[in-house]
Amino acid sequence: MNVAVKIALGAALSLVVTTPAVARTVAVLPGGQCIVADVTPKTVTGTISIPFGLAFDVAPTVVVTAMWRFSDTPVGGVETIKSVSVDQFVDLSNNADPGNYFVSWIAIGPASKQACI
Repeated sequence: MNVAVKIALGAALSLVVTTPAVARTVAVLPGGQCIVADVTPKTVTGTISIPFGLAFDVAPTVVVTAMWRFSDTPVGGVETIKSVSVDQFVDLSNNADPGNYFVSWIAIGPASKQACI
């Protein structure tokens, strides 16, 4: 299964990042921006710290969503971003299921090209 993310960067510019699930993707965007996307297993309820695998210049914008891999039932509650720093974010929810429940996320923010590749 692949995860595809399309980001509109302006009227004539967009970027599509496609990555296998549970495999981090990092890309350099125009203007010194970096994008990191991943699907992280959530095996315990409560908070989990999810590292970006690089250090942004400032805390990036992060978007999360729940992902059941082998279930047709709705999740029990929304994923909540508790905090964001330059190198990780903390996710909070009562959802968890080893091997079946994942947090799909994307982080976008300024980072040096060296940090982003």
